[in-house]
Amino acid sequence: EAPSASALNAYFDANKKNYAAPEYRKFSYVRLEPQDIADPSAVTDQQVSDDYKKNVARYTTPEMRTIEQLVFKTPDAAKAALDSLKAGATFDKLVTAEGKTQADTLLGTLSRDKIADKAVADAAFSLNANEVSQVVQGAFGPVLLRVTEIKPQVVKPLSEVSDQIRKDLALGEASRILLDVHDSYEDTRASGASLAQAADKLKLKV
Repeated sequence: EAPSASALNAYFDANKKNYAAPEYRKFSYVRLEPQDIADPSAVTDQQVSDDYKKNVARYTTPEMRTIEQLVFKTPDAAKAALDSLKAGATFDKLVTAEGKTQADTLLGTLSRDKIADKAVADAAFSLNANEVSQVVQGAFGPVLLRVTEIKPQVVKPLSEVSDQIRKDLALGEASRILLDVHDSYEDTRASGASLAQAADKLKLKV
């Protein structure tokens, strides 16, 4: 038996959402962001060079050293170990004699600014590769240091980073003039131009 009209209406009312089509609207907008008005070609080579020199630290990987640190209980013990080195003992034998392993002595591969103890940093960065320091009064007691590897400082050349600097400078300038562009856009719209016309005049994306 076919359902009655009242039954159909009741079912429809209870399930309206299943029969509703979503509303769609098409719209246009103007995107006004720094990258839309940035002009890297307007940045001069001199500006790029000046920025590179000013911020060369950004493009510099500092010298890194792999450092071992053997800590002694007393200054006399450290001096005795140093005397043993001068007499022909090796740093590795001193480590073993102190009941430690190479892993125990390894500070890591570090740049100078990553070593909190200034005395240790200064001593470690004055050594040649595989050279052992004099006794250093470190934060945790007297120590002997050995540098096992030196990775020299590396500075990226201007030629390698100039394109990115140019883009960054252009974006920075665009951010500064963005408000002026916004005002110009609003003035153009107020004069009767359509959204697309105003955007085209100012070379903005729609």
